[in-house]
Amino acid sequence: MTLLIDFGNSYCKWVQVIDGYWQHVNSFAYDRADQVSSCLQHLPLSESEQIHIVSVLGAEFDARFQQAVDTNGCVHFHQSQLNAHGIQLGYSEAANYGVDRYATLVAAHQQFSGHKIIVDCGTAITLDVLEENGQHLGGIIVPGVDTMCESLQLCTSGITSNQDSARVSVFADDSADAVYSGAVLVASYGLQGVIRDVRRSLGRATLIFTGGGRNKILGFDHSSCVTRPYLVLEGVAIMAHAGLEQQPTTLSGI
Repeated sequence: MTLLIDFGNSYCKWVQVIDGYWQHVNSFAYDRADQVSSCLQHLPLSESEQIHIVSVLGAEFDARFQQAVDTNGCVHFHQSQLNAHGIQLGYSEAANYGVDRYATLVAAHQQFSGHKIIVDCGTAITLDVLEENGQHLGGIIVPGVDTMCESLQLCTSGITSNQDSARVSVFADDSADAVYSGAVLVASYGLQGVIRDVRRSLGRATLIFTGGGRNKILGFDHSSCVTRPYLVLEGVAIMAHAGLEQQPTTLSGI
């Protein structure tokens, strides 16, 4: 059994691959006091013959996790590369490009034709542009909706945001709604403008949305874009040669 893991900024997402088929995708939020112990508790590590990982949690976490788990060389941390899997990375140094973003490039390039615009909505919102031939043109990073709300609460006095009950309106009439509405609308309108500019330059391009916060982005016709919640894990599977014969249909915990 192969285990694919995406250690993101806020959530760990993972899936077991048995005989080339994906099982149910799972996720959990980290215990910030001890991320490694949290992961050891939730992941089916003892059942896995091979473990393939992309991680944005930093070298210290990666080393501690590998030391705790890797007793027989079964753990493989994948990294961004300048020229591999048909991708020519637009960054001058691969180490400066997030491996989760790299995994989405790999998956998008191998599964979609033509030019691609890849939007990953999570703790941060990233947008990357990939030409049909695999040339990565770069992209942008902005705070995600939740991150914008949290930063206002941390940096101001008397401003709160309750996303569970917040509603989106340009005419919000209380602070909680105003904060949430501002974050959602700025993220949504900003992405619409950037994507419009990219398409003016590239012409026709497939728009691909992924990430746990994608449903908070408004103003896009879902019939004209593609939603792939597990695009990072799909990229890990390709890099690990684990196979993509069967896709999961639900993602728990997001």
